[in-house]
Amino acid sequence: METKTIAHLNQKIWYRFFKVGFIFFLLMSILIFNGITIYDRSGKVGGINSLQLDDASRTQLDGIMLKMDSQGASDSDMQAIANDFKQKYGKPTYSNSYFIKLFIIGNLFILLFFEILRRVFYYIVLGTIKPEK
Repeated sequence: METKTIAHLNQKIWYRFFKVGFIFFLLMSILIFNGITIYDRSGKVGGINSLQLDDASRTQLDGIMLKMDSQGASDSDMQAIANDFKQKYGKPTYSNSYFIKLFIIGNLFILLFFEILRRVFYYIVLGTIKPEK
């Protein structure tokens, strides 16, 4: 029995179509994963790290907190007012470190998964995990 190689497979039309489909699904997996990662609305990924107030807004918020404290407001009420104030007047600070970590780890897992699929295919069709060219 002759040893089949990748060159032997390249002569087959079905293998060429299979290869195009494989590359298409690999690229689509990477694009979809990265698109979901960038578009994550939780504020963790590639987006808002926290809301920062400028000096004027900070002074205004401090005045509101002092007034509420003197009137005997509870801590939970004061925290809720502070959060609402930050949502309304805060400027977001951005951090991409979480996105970069997720980007690298996620894409490496996708590439590893597709490499395992490729090796399993070679083992089934050619009888070896690492076939000759």
